[in-house]
Amino acid sequence: MERALTRAEGKAAVYGEPGDRARLTGLMRALWPVLAGVWLAGVAVGLLAGPRVVTSGAFFIAAAVVLIVASARSMRRVRSFFKGARGEERVAAVLANLPGEFAVFHGVDGGTGQRGSGAGDIDHVVVGPSGVWVVETKCWDGRVEVGTTKVLFDGAPPSHDPVEQVRRLAAQVVGDLARRLPGVPPVHPLLCFAGSGFADGAARIGEVEVCGISRLYSTVSSDTVTPISDDDRIRIVEILRQAL
Repeated sequence: MERALTRAEGKAAVYGEPGDRARLTGLMRALWPVLAGVWLAGVAVGLLAGPRVVTSGAFFIAAAVVLIVASARSMRRVRSFFKGARGEERVAAVLANLPGEFAVFHGVDGGTGQRGSGAGDIDHVVVGPSGVWVVETKCWDGRVEVGTTKVLFDGAPPSHDPVEQVRRLAAQVVGDLARRLPGVPPVHPLLCFAGSGFADGAARIGEVEVCGISRLYSTVSSDTVTPISDDDRIRIVEILRQAL
């Protein structure tokens, strides 16, 4: 079922809730190692009923170790994903103020128009006169450096390259739209930093636009890019509504 549309007077139409998937993913990834520890404890209790007391003790120790380690890692994971969700909410607040000819979608399946496709989750997709924007949000508070080919975080490459991530997601959207439309309008990959790192910056790596949150509105609403037709906008909005 399509999630509710919200729209402030004269502002962009907004579909979906920002940060929902990040929070859910964080909780799910944090939960499974804790469940493993609980399972080991259950096995140990079962062994106590039989003659294998030594084996039971070993399972209890293993369960304790797993639970201690899992609890620490789970808290870090939950904090990381919840911080990402807050970043998505900050970006969403900016995008909600775009003019009325824009439509903003939060938490879109990477397989646009194909629910349960298993493709990567897209934080935000914006459709407007300036084209289609595939927005990946990062809420990083360290030192962010944007070079000609890559992004560095605190002087080192991040474990997952966000430039390649948003490039891949944009390519997925292009492919999905190509199967549904006779011609694909411009699709722009955009990496937005919602934390203190690179907050006021703007750069470009290949076809990927990179900006801080203070530059987000002007980047997406820019009139320097090739505009798309009203008919294309209407068709794309309908396709994206089906992907929520």
